[in-house]
Amino acid sequence: LIELKQTIKHYIKDIPEKDYLEEALGCAENGFNRAAAVLGWSSVIFRLHRVIEKVGFDKFNDASVRISSLNYGRFKRFNKIFRIHDANDLNEVFDTDLLWVIEGMSLIDMNEHTRLRGCFDLRCQGAHPGNAPITDYNLLSFFSDINEIIFKNVRFK
Repeated sequence: LIELKQTIKHYIKDIPEKDYLEEALGCAENGFNRAAAVLGWSSVIFRLHRVIEKVGFDKFNDASVRISSLNYGRFKRFNKIFRIHDANDLNEVFDTDLLWVIEGMSLIDMNEHTRLRGCFDLRCQGAHPGNAPITDYNLLSFFSDINEIIFKNVRFK
């Protein structure tokens, strides 16, 4: 975990999500693992929102229409259509729906979606009462996944 934290700290020097990640890593260093997962996930959503803004809300909307019309395959249960016009509208989209649509936009693949969904689940476990502990090993996997799938990913630059 220490090596990964150092790697992430080195990598995040000049990215817009720096504040979220520094706070998340600070929480992890002090044993506040639930808070680390919540803030770490916030950095992911911050990046995804910026990418969607850059790609264009119309492309996001079009992808939601396209995948919601599929009644077979991976997207057969997705049935939401979005009409996002600005960042405020995007803030209303649930994180799980956001993951489906960015997969539909081919910004992530099925495996990346699954791993990011696991990261989101850890965030939810940290943000809501429950008995499942969030260990250093959980955070190691979490930070490794968001670093590799989101922050090092050329599609999200």
